[in-house]
Amino acid sequence: MHSIPVRTPDLRFDEPMPVLWFRENAFLTFLFNGFNLTFPEGERFFVRAVHDHLRRVTDPELRAQARAFSGQEGQHARIHERLFDALRAQGFDLDPFFERYDAYCRRVAKNWSGLRLAVTAALEHYTATLAALVFLPGFMDGVHTPIRKLLVWHATEELEHRAVAFDVLRATRPGYFLRALGFVLASVSVVCWIAIGMRVFVKQSGTSRERMRADARATVQLLDGYPLWSTLFSYLRPGFHPNDAGPIDLALTQLRAEGLDAVPSRV
Repeated sequence: MHSIPVRTPDLRFDEPMPVLWFRENAFLTFLFNGFNLTFPEGERFFVRAVHDHLRRVTDPELRAQARAFSGQEGQHARIHERLFDALRAQGFDLDPFFERYDAYCRRVAKNWSGLRLAVTAALEHYTATLAALVFLPGFMDGVHTPIRKLLVWHATEELEHRAVAFDVLRATRPGYFLRALGFVLASVSVVCWIAIGMRVFVKQSGTSRERMRADARATVQLLDGYPLWSTLFSYLRPGFHPNDAGPIDLALTQLRAEGLDAVPSRV
């Protein structure tokens, strides 16, 4: 186990932001925009799911990591809400999405706490897998600077705490079936809500299907050779653990390069 610092960067999005802020690629921009819409309420859901099981965690180090996990996720929620103001300034109406998504999260939060934790652990695997994309050579070239900083900071912290929910699940509700069921439900949920979020931006921006198809093909070429699907589905391997993916030195190096390591932090 390792310390998980709760950074408090002063990231703002006051300067004009291009609509296609990710390499002028509509597919990538709207994919990340759609994913971003799920973060604030989704991360609060994660924190509650882990917190509900802390009383059953006896390992003091894991309890400390769980508290730090909550602190990091809380910071993510607050700063992503600042990004939403910038998206609204571009003319996007996000409120109908949030009304539906927040109601969905509240409804799911009433279900069995063990299943909520299993879904959370699986979704943390999704966020860690996508976070690793941020550090692929050249992947962030041409990304609008304030959002690049946001993504580097957020992705680094997702990698730092990628094992916390999984370890809490393993410590309190061990068993392969629950873990696998959580992954199936998480997969359906994340794909559906990202697609719904993407549709908000595609429809309101008036982007054509032809442009989306062309930029999707360009994205596939950009990720050529990256084992995205095998990495995601490795979660179903019986002996899987999130830290099997290896160290996060590259992410921490990039965080320092962005000047975000100097932010005062607490553990």
